[in-house]
Amino acid sequence: MVPKDQDIRQYYMERLAGMLSDADEQLLQSRLRNDPAAKLLWESLEEQNRHLETEAFLERLDPEAELKGVKIKMNNVPAKRLPYWRNIAAAMFVLLIFGLLASRYFSDSEHLPPTASVPVSKKEKEVALVLGDGRSMPIVGKKESSTTELEKETSHPALTELNTLLVPAGKDHRIVLSDGTKVWLNSDSELRFPFLFGGDTREVYLQGEGYFEVVKDRDKPFIVHTENTAIRVLGTKFNVNTYGLIEQTSLVEGRVALTATDGSLLKLEPGYQSSYDPASGLVKRTFQGDNVLSWMKGVYYFHNMPLAEIKDVMERWFDVKVILDRPGLGTYAVSGLLEKERLNEFLDDLKTTSQISHSFSGNVLHLK
Repeated sequence: MVPKDQDIRQYYMERLAGMLSDADEQLLQSRLRNDPAAKLLWESLEEQNRHLETEAFLERLDPEAELKGVKIKMNNVPAKRLPYWRNIAAAMFVLLIFGLLASRYFSDSEHLPPTASVPVSKKEKEVALVLGDGRSMPIVGKKESSTTELEKETSHPALTELNTLLVPAGKDHRIVLSDGTKVWLNSDSELRFPFLFGGDTREVYLQGEGYFEVVKDRDKPFIVHTENTAIRVLGTKFNVNTYGLIEQTSLVEGRVALTATDGSLLKLEPGYQSSYDPASGLVKRTFQGDNVLSWMKGVYYFHNMPLAEIKDVMERWFDVKVILDRPGLGTYAVSGLLEKERLNEFLDDLKTTSQISHSFSGNVLHLK
């Protein structure tokens, strides 16, 4: 059953696309004059459009009802006008699909409230999606939703173009790809992916850190490309970290095969991790799952780690610039944990255990 207000939303879509007929315009105006609730909804939609909140608008639409309405319009148009209506309907269809994909594939970002003495940048940074054609849209406050099977509805080539999901420092984000694969992205990371996977493979490109739960498809391998490796899987769970000079792939479940840019090959079993650097190539070793995956819970464990490496994590997680004022401080080894919402506690512990003090200057953190 079509919701009571759905016809108002459909009229609004048609008005935006220039599809609203004279007869429907008259019906709309009558409805707006005589139905206070409809008028209120129309004004709300106009306000959303003025503030460019297109995602929120599309999320509340019933796509099946909208597309059905478009098809009815097309079927009732005289033959000589059909090409024009087809173009309009096709454009609306693609825009609707893009909007729904953007709103349905993304979950809530982790908004990290700083503690009292941690400064906040005046210019708020949000997770953003850059479409294949260069258009950019912020992804704010979207809740996870099931994936729609759009491969069966359209083969529009734009849907197979690569888009880029940008996760800035201080944020993390989860995306559900069109095949159902789930990807968790850590702070300061990028994922390039298509809305729909075409061809015989499912390929994405990662910078930063991401945890993948890949849906199994024997006929369509999933490949994660990094700067130095290509990770090929069928269906599995694994973490990829490309932050530093050494890339690490840690396998939790299933099997993966890695190919490095130098031609070296390596297969991993669960519980093993690959490390790659240009000097030694691919190396396999065991790893502690809790340590590698703790970032997904907002915790970073470290043992005898140089402060210079912890500095990098602090900059990514808290969106601050960290400066080590004392010579040799970067080589000082530290053990403990860092929690995303408790930077001040970590700094206090650092002062207590290691006599390393701190101060803020704007958005710059000094350790000394």
